[in-house]
Amino acid sequence: MSSGTWETKAPEAKKKKPMSPLMRWTIAMFLCVFVMLIVVPYAVLGVPIPFPKISISGMQLPGVTVEVDQAGAAAPVAASTATEAFPSVDTTGLSSLQIRILELLRQEYDAQRPGTFYSEGVVEPWCADFVSWIMREAGAPVSNPNTGYWRIPGVYTLEEYYSGAGRFTPRPEGYVPQVGDVILYDAGSNFGEHSSFVVISDGERVVTVGANKRGKDPKGYVTIDTINRFSDPGIIGYGVLPNNTAA
Repeated sequence: MSSGTWETKAPEAKKKKPMSPLMRWTIAMFLCVFVMLIVVPYAVLGVPIPFPKISISGMQLPGVTVEVDQAGAAAPVAASTATEAFPSVDTTGLSSLQIRILELLRQEYDAQRPGTFYSEGVVEPWCADFVSWIMREAGAPVSNPNTGYWRIPGVYTLEEYYSGAGRFTPRPEGYVPQVGDVILYDAGSNFGEHSSFVVISDGERVVTVGANKRGKDPKGYVTIDTINRFSDPGIIGYGVLPNNTAA
C-alpha cells in the first residue's frame, strides 16, 4: 500500500448555453420598437416619454408635477385639460375691457397652464398671480402697493391695492358684482383664501373663473365655479373694474 494524499477534483462549472438566434432576434426587435416608438419621438418631436404619474409616500417620481399648497406642503398635481365648457356670456353692453378679460379667461381656461407661467417661475399659491396676469394682458394692470410691480402674489395685497385705488367694495354694502370684477375670499370661504373673476352675475348667482383653488386643484389649474354670493361667509368683497358701477 503506497503512501500519499488523496486529490479531490473540483466539480466542473456548468457551461452557459449560448443565446439562441431566435432569442437574439426577439431582443433586437424589442429594442428597435422601443427606439422607434419612445426615443425617436422624444428626441426629434419633443413628445414626452409616458412615465407613470404616481407618487408614493411623498416620493417624487418621473412624470409627477409638484405644486405647493397654501400650507407649504408639496402636493402632486397632474396637468389636465378643461372638461367643462366655458360659460356663454352675453356681451351686449359690455365695455371693451370687460370683453377683453372674457377673451383672456377663455383662452387661459382652454390652455390650462401651470401656475409658474403666471407667477414668473415662483412656486407659490397663484390665484392672485393669475388675476394680475389677466389684468396686465387686458391693458389694465394692477400695481403692487409694496413694490409698484404689475404682479400681486397675495389675496390681501390685492385687497390693499383695490382699496388704495378706491375700487374695493366690502361685501355688506350690497354691491352687485359685474363682469370683470374680482371676488376676494378669506380662508373661511368654500374655496379657502382665493380670488376669481366674475363672468356672469344675475343677482344671487355668480359664475366665476379663477385659478388654484385652495392652493392645489387636482382637476385642473383654471376652473369655473358657480356660487351664491350670499351663502359663502368667506367673501371679503369685490375688486371693482374701472367704470363698473353699482347695480
